[in-house]
Amino acid sequence: MPRSSLSAESDNQSLLSQNSVESGIGEKAQQDVTYGYCLRRFTPSLDTKQLVVVAIATIIAALALATLALEALALRLGPSSDGGSINRCGSNTEEALALGCKFDAINYSWQPPECFHEKVYKRYWDLTRAQGALKWYADSNFTKELPQDIELLMHTPHVWSEHRLHVVHCLYDWELMHYALSMNKPVPEFISRLNHTVHCADTALDQHYRIKDTVIKASHNRCVMLAQVKVD
Repeated sequence: MPRSSLSAESDNQSLLSQNSVESGIGEKAQQDVTYGYCLRRFTPSLDTKQLVVVAIATIIAALALATLALEALALRLGPSSDGGSINRCGSNTEEALALGCKFDAINYSWQPPECFHEKVYKRYWDLTRAQGALKWYADSNFTKELPQDIELLMHTPHVWSEHRLHVVHCLYDWELMHYALSMNKPVPEFISRLNHTVHCADTALDQHYRIKDTVIKASHNRCVMLAQVKVD
């Protein structure tokens, strides 16, 4: 029995649809051929995509937190030549001496031998004293002058002094920084701080200072390499 025109048309549509699908698969397979391999692409479901996104976001967040933690630790500890703690020279004269630290009368500071540069220190000490002895006082009224005795000074944690010593201290520290950089040597930690350099610049430029205006408290430092110091 001859097929109706409707049945024939249906068959034609099915054939066209099948050819179209096969043609599409052929084009896709042809596009997927890479370096001689025919790749079978995997199209993930919506749930799979969400899981992948969440996993990636979690990894990124974890890495970011780890980085922040390391930076915070580096900021707290700072670079050190000896890997010691912030109190490498203790907190008083007895501890500093027991740790083998050196006393710097110009900076009125304790630091490990590695960053006590005696050559520069002696030059400034001799040059300054040739122009008149540096003066330290035991009271804020500047009435009780202390003897020129380094042993006594290193056991006196809090003193007062003149503006002249303040300027000498700043010039000395600037030369120490240059010396340390050129010789690849460490410096006492306080010298590496930008606010100390700014303070010294302000002191050197001050034209309205009082002769007796300086208060000094002994500092206990560790050594740092200037090349490793980060300036915010």
